[in-house]
Amino acid sequence: MPPSSTNGTGIALGDHKTAGALPYRVRLNPPPYRFTLHVDFTAIDPNLAGAVAATLVLGLGTLCPHVETDSAFVSPVDVPGGSQPVFCGVPGPGGITCEDLHGHPGLHAEAGVNGMRWERPTT
Repeated sequence: MPPSSTNGTGIALGDHKTAGALPYRVRLNPPPYRFTLHVDFTAIDPNLAGAVAATLVLGLGTLCPHVETDSAFVSPVDVPGGSQPVFCGVPGPGGITCEDLHGHPGLHAEAGVNGMRWERPTT
């Protein structure tokens, strides 16, 4: 039986001598290039666009855990420079960040059902 391969390349998994022949997306240590992905979608109401974007981003993050989803932005197509973050991103205790929708009311919240919650800073 031939060794298992990645994406039909015929290169055995774990064969580090031929890792340079693998596409960047399947290498163990890809170069530190960063890219952005722009997705057009429709929402029934402009106020719901952030929630639709969050759903798309969370789905992408579930399917591709290596994708950094916390830096996602949403913007109207016809408003140049009108982008805003999808997630709140306010730093909390211990280096965590708020993963609730941008502009949310109430406590800040770490991701997950049992994630930490903390008060908004008083000004």
